Amino acid sequence: AAVRAAADPMAAADARAAATNYLNSARAAPAAAKAAAGAALCADVSDVSVALFGYSLLADAVRYQWDALDAATRAQLIDLSIRSLRGIAEDAAAAPRVPRVIRSKAGVLAAEMHRVAPSAQRSEILAAVCALAAPGCAPAAAEVVCYVLAAVSDDATVHVDELDGEERRTLLSDVTGALGDILALLYRTLESSFVAAMGAAQQGGGAQQALQAHASALNAALAAVGAFANWAPLTALAQSRVAEACAAIMGVEELRGGALSCLKLLLERKRGREADAQAYDHMAGVALQALCKAADSIPPRASHADEFPQIVCNSLAASATNLGNLPAEWQEGMLQRMLRFLDSPSVHQSFAAVGFWVTVMREGAYAGRSAELQSTLLALCCKRCVRFTRETGPEDTYPEEEFDSAGEYHDFFSNYRHKLVDLTRVLAGMSPSLAARALLEQMRAVAEVGARAEAAVLAGQSARAALAELEATTVFAGGIAGVYERLDAARITTQDVEAITQAVQGVAGCMWSSKPVMDKLAQLLEGLAPLYGLVVPALPAVLQCLFGSLQRVPASRLGSASCLYKLVRRSPRAFMAHRAALTQATDAVQPLLTFREWGFLATAALTIACHEGQDAAMGTVRWIMTPFQRDPQLQAWIATYTQSFDGFMRGAFACTLVNGVWVQSSDSVEVNAALERRRVVFHTFEVVHRLHRSLNTAGANVERASLKREADWLLMPLLATVRHLHNVWINRLQLSEPLLSALAMSGLEVAVMLGGGRGTVLEQKASAIEAGEYHDIDGVSSACLRNWMNGLRDNSYGMLALCFGSLTASEALTRAFVECAGDAAALRAMEHKHVRMLIRHVLQPLVRFECADGARLLLTAIYRELFPQMYTRLTEGWASLAAGASAGGALLPARAGEPAANAAESDVVLDRIMRELSREYAGLLGSLVAAPASFYLDALLQEGGAAAQALVLFPAACVCFPDGESSHRICGLAAELVSRACKDARLHAPVGTDLLRAAINALLLETNANHFAEVLTIIQRVLVSLSPHVPAVRQTMLSFISEQALAQLEADFTRKGGGSEKTRNAVIKRCLQMQSGGALKALASQAKTAPLTNLPTPHTRAPKPHPAIAAAQADADEAAAPKLDFS
Repeated sequence: AAVRAAADPMAAADARAAATNYLNSARAAPAAAKAAAGAALCADVSDVSVALFGYSLLADAVRYQWDALDAATRAQLIDLSIRSLRGIAEDAAAAPRVPRVIRSKAGVLAAEMHRVAPSAQRSEILAAVCALAAPGCAPAAAEVVCYVLAAVSDDATVHVDELDGEERRTLLSDVTGALGDILALLYRTLESSFVAAMGAAQQGGGAQQALQAHASALNAALAAVGAFANWAPLTALAQSRVAEACAAIMGVEELRGGALSCLKLLLERKRGREADAQAYDHMAGVALQALCKAADSIPPRASHADEFPQIVCNSLAASATNLGNLPAEWQEGMLQRMLRFLDSPSVHQSFAAVGFWVTVMREGAYAGRSAELQSTLLALCCKRCVRFTRETGPEDTYPEEEFDSAGEYHDFFSNYRHKLVDLTRVLAGMSPSLAARALLEQMRAVAEVGARAEAAVLAGQSARAALAELEATTVFAGGIAGVYERLDAARITTQDVEAITQAVQGVAGCMWSSKPVMDKLAQLLEGLAPLYGLVVPALPAVLQCLFGSLQRVPASRLGSASCLYKLVRRSPRAFMAHRAALTQATDAVQPLLTFREWGFLATAALTIACHEGQDAAMGTVRWIMTPFQRDPQLQAWIATYTQSFDGFMRGAFACTLVNGVWVQSSDSVEVNAALERRRVVFHTFEVVHRLHRSLNTAGANVERASLKREADWLLMPLLATVRHLHNVWINRLQLSEPLLSALAMSGLEVAVMLGGGRGTVLEQKASAIEAGEYHDIDGVSSACLRNWMNGLRDNSYGMLALCFGSLTASEALTRAFVECAGDAAALRAMEHKHVRMLIRHVLQPLVRFECADGARLLLTAIYRELFPQMYTRLTEGWASLAAGASAGGALLPARAGEPAANAAESDVVLDRIMRELSREYAGLLGSLVAAPASFYLDALLQEGGAAAQALVLFPAACVCFPDGESSHRICGLAAELVSRACKDARLHAPVGTDLLRAAINALLLETNANHFAEVLTIIQRVLVSLSPHVPAVRQTMLSFISEQALAQLEADFTRKGGGSEKTRNAVIKRCLQMQSGGALKALASQAKTAPLTNLPTPHTRAPKPHPAIAAAQADADEAAAPKLDFS
C-alpha cells in the first residue's frame, strides 16, 4: 500500500509523504528484515511498482549488507533468485505476461547473487541459470538468461571496485572456467533466435508478437556476446563460432546493428601470440569478409539518413592496429575501401576513416612503401579541411542531412579537422620531402584562389567558398610546418628547403587589397611561422608583405600587426637581422597606427632584441616607453584623473555626481574627450602588459629585472586605476545608464556560461561583431564600456602578476597594492566573476612569489580580508542556489525586444559562476600547504581571528559543495589541518567534529566519486591521529555508525599496526557502505569508461527496423528495445 501511495500522483501530498517516509524506513531496516520484505514484495508481479521496490530492497541487502546475513538467509536468497527466473521462464512459455522491466531486475538480482556467493556455489548458480535456456525454451527465457550472463561478465571485469584483489581474481577465474558453456549457449541462442525471427517475419502480421519476442532474445544475446568479446580469451571466442553467427546476422538489414557492434569489438582486440594469433586471424577474416561485403554494397553517394555506412566504416577502422598482420590481398582491399570512405560526401564516414589512417600510418607498417598513397592522403587532408559552405545560403550554413544545427556541425567539424591535422603531421613525419612538395603545390594554388576571392569581394559578391579554401590551406600548412619545427635537421634536404622557400615567397608575393582576403593571408603567413628558421632568404618578402598591407589595407592593420608579432614570437632568431629595419619601418608608419597596432610592432622588436643581448633590449624598451612618457593624454590621466574616484569617473566616463547619482555629461565634446582618454589608458596598459610578458619569456640573454624597472613609473597610476575600477562596484547603486548596463554580462558571456557548445558561442560572437560589441571600446554604448572595463581589468591584473618584484621591493608600492587588492568594501561589492579573476590572475601567483618576510607580512593583510569574505560568499551562495533563492533574471542583461532572462537560465549561469569561483578559491587555499605559500598559512593561524577561523572552517564546507573539482582541490588543505591538529588544540573541534562530519557527508554526493579515496584518507587520518586524544571524534563517528561497527573499526586499526593507508581506507569504506545501506553515492561502484566499442558514436540515429518488428514494437509494455540498467 505504501508503494502504491508513493507512486500515485493523484494521492494527497500528506499521504504520499507518509508513504515515502515509511519506505525510507524500510530501506534503513536491518539486513534480514529488509531481505524478508523484499522477497515478499517481489513475488507480486501483478503490480510493477510493488515488485520493483521489492527487487530494490533485495539488491540493497545483497550488495551492501550481505555479510550481515546469516548462512540460512543467504541460501534462501540464492534459491529465491533462481526460482524467480524459473517462474519467469515458465510464465513466458505460455505468454510474456511478466513485464520486461521485472525480467531485467530478476536477471540483475541473479547476477548479483553469483557475484557475492562463495566460489563453490557459483558454478551451481550459473548452471541453474543456463538450464533455463535449454533448446526449445521460450524466447523470453533465453532473453532473461542472456541478461544474467551479460551482467556476470560486467561483474567480473568492470564493476570490481568493491572487491579486493583476491576476490576479483577468484570471480574472474570462476567465470572463465564456465566460459565454454556460456559461449556455446550464446551461439545456440543466436542461431535459434535468428532462424525463428526470420521465420516469423516471413509469416507476416499474424506472427508479430513472436517476431518481437525472438528479436528481443537475439538482441539480448548479441549484447551478452559483446560483453564477453571485450575480454574473453580469443581461442574460446573462436571455438564458439560467435563471429560466424554475427556474420550471418549481418545479412539481414533490420537485425545487423548488434552484430556490427560485436564484430567491431572482436576486431579491436589485440592479436596476441601463437594460438591467440591464429584465433584472432580466423575471427578477423570472418568479420572482415562480412564487413567488406557490406561496404561494397554501399552506393557511392549513400543517403545521409542511413547510418549503416558510418557504422561499417567505424567497424572496419577498428582493425587498423592489426592490419599489418592480415594477408596482403586483405590489406590492399582494406586500404582502397578506407580511401573511398575518407573521401566520402558524409563527414561522419570520413571522420571514422581519418582515425583509421592515423592509426595505420602511425604504426609505421606502410612507411616508405607507397609514395603515391601518401601523396593521395596529403591531398585529401587539405581538400577535406574545407568547411562546408553554401554560396547562396546564410552565414551559418551546415549539412542539414547530417546535423540538426550549425552549432552541432561546428563542434563536430572542429574535432574532424583536428584529426585531419593529426594525419597530416603523421604523413609529414614519415616523408618530409613529400610534405614539402605537397605544401608547394598548395601554396601555388593560393594565388589563384586568393585572386578569385579578391575579385568577388571587390565586385560585391560572396567569396565564402574561396575564403574557406584559404582557411583550409592555412590549417594544412600549419600541420606541416609544425612537423618541420621538430624535425631532425639531418632529415631535411636541400631540395626540401628550396621547395619551402619558393612556397613562402610565393605566398608573401600576394598583394591583395581587400580586408577578408588580406586577413586570410595574414593567418596563412602566421601558420607558416615554424618554417621561417629554415627559409631566412624569404623573410624580407614576408616583412614587406605585412608592412605593405599596413598602408595598402587600413582595415587589416590590426590583423597584420598582430600577425607580425606572432611570427617574431615564434621564430625570434630568424628575424634578428631585420630588427633595425623593423624599428625604422614602425617609426615610418607610426602616424597611421593606433596605440594597439603600434604596440604589436614594438613588442615584436623587443622580442628580437631580447635574443640579441642586454644593450639591445634596454634600448628597445626605452624606445617603446618614450611615446608613453611624452603622451599628454596619459600624463593628464596620471596627474588629474587617478587622484580620486570623482576624478576617475569624470575622466573615464564624463560622469558627475548629481543628487547622489553618477550622470553622464550631455556635452558631446566632454564625452568624446573621455572616450579618447579611455582609448589611451586602455592601450597603454595593454602594450606595457605585453612588454612585460615578452620580458618574462626573454630567456637568459638579458637581465629582466632592470628592463622591467623602466616601466615602474606606471605602477602607482596602474594601482590607482585598478582601485577606482573596483570602486565602481561599490557605487553600483548610484550609477545611471549606460554605465549601469555595462556591469551586466554580455550575450556572449551568457552563451559561454550556458554551455551551448562552440557553435552557439561562435553564433553569439558573430552577432557581437556585427553589432560592434565584440572587443570594441571605441564608443559610448554599454557594450563598449563593458569591453573597456573588462579589458583594462585583465591587462592590469596580468601586469601586476608580472611585477611582483617591483611591487614588493618598495614599501610604498606594497602598501598601495594591499590597498588595491585587499579593499574590504570592494571585495564585498564585486561580482563573483570579478573576484574569481582577481584570485586567479593576482592572488594565486602572489602566494607562490618569493619575497622578503617584511613584504609578506604586509601582503598578509590581503588574505586577512579575503578569507572571511570568501567563506561567507561561497557558503551563502551555494545555500541560496540549493534553496532556489537566487537572483533570477537579475544576473543577465535584458535584450532589446525580449523579456528579461528567466530565472532558470539565470540559475544555470549562477551555478557555473559559483563552480568556477569555488574552484579558484579552493585552489588558492590548497596552494598554502607548500612553501613559500605556507608562510601565509602559518602567519594567519598564529594570529587567529576571523581569517584563521574562515580558513579552518572552509574545508568542511567545501567538501560538501556539489562540485567535485572544488572538493578535490581543498583536500590538500584539509589533510594539512588534520596533521596540524595533533599539535594545536585549537583545531581539535573544527577538525575532529566539523571536518570529520563533513567528510562523511561528502560521500553522499556522487560528484565526489572521482576522488573518494582522498576523502577517505581524511577520515582515516582523523580517526588514527585524533581519536585517542579527542573524545569528540568517537561521538561524531557514532552519529553515522553503530557502537559495534566502530569497535570493529578500531580493532582493525590496531591489529598489526592497521596496515597501510590504502588498507585502512578500504576498511573504512566497507564499514561506511554497510552502515549506510548503500546511501553513500561517492562509494558506489563506478563503471569504467571503455573505448567506443559497442556504443553508438555521437550524431547517430538508430538503424531502421523491419516493418514487422516496428509494428510489433508499438505494444505498450514491450515497445522499447531491450536496453537494461544493470546499475
